[in-house]
Amino acid sequence: MIAYEVLAEVDEALVAGYMAYMRDTHIPALLATGCFAHAEFNRAQETRFRQRYLAASLGDLERYFEQYAPSLRADYAERFPAGTRVSREIWEELGRWAPPRPK
Repeated sequence: MIAYEVLAEVDEALVAGYMAYMRDTHIPALLATGCFAHAEFNRAQETRFRQRYLAASLGDLERYFEQYAPSLRADYAERFPAGTRVSREIWEELGRWAPPRPK
């Protein structure tokens, strides 16, 4: 799996609108592209958020960047022209572990 993570620092006055936009508009639109199998929306602090999207392959992520990211980013920039600072990273999953299930 390939994880695409977006970290956002959001001005306090924008937090409620940002959260609503992510939950109701942006994340559903991103999943509707078919490029991702899973999405998470997390908060570390009142104004610090992480969106994590899992793609099955690097090809799926590249398809997202080429076909869908420009319009989704433009919509985000229109809704939040100021007051958010965003960084993005791509992570390759190297392994995953889980405890054994009780018998």
